[in-house]
Amino acid sequence: MKKMVLALALGFTLMAAGCQPAVAVDLPLSKETKYYGASWCHYCAEQNRILGDQKEKITYIESSLGATSSSGQTPEAIAAGIRAYPTWVFVDGFRHEGVLELQELRDLIIEHSPTVSE
Repeated sequence: MKKMVLALALGFTLMAAGCQPAVAVDLPLSKETKYYGASWCHYCAEQNRILGDQKEKITYIESSLGATSSSGQTPEAIAAGIRAYPTWVFVDGFRHEGVLELQELRDLIIEHSPTVSE
């Protein structure tokens, strides 16, 4: 009985704090979707953590020439006009700067990639 009460209390505490259980989201394969990032970027590290092994379903482009922000950008990142990390570029040219949760990324891939469907 004590364990059940403790489990319920924990559940209510998580709900009150706005925490939700993780829901599995499967990204569609979209190698045309480009994720520009930098090895030194902590936002990119967070994005990589969120993506997990699903990162292989999109195209990651390392955009930094070195291990610090002062290292400069690769020619590909300069040509793409990358100003912030992470930057997402979708098939139709739509861009998003910043970290995306898997559901947000999935929705954007479907919305901005005409060959991908649910």
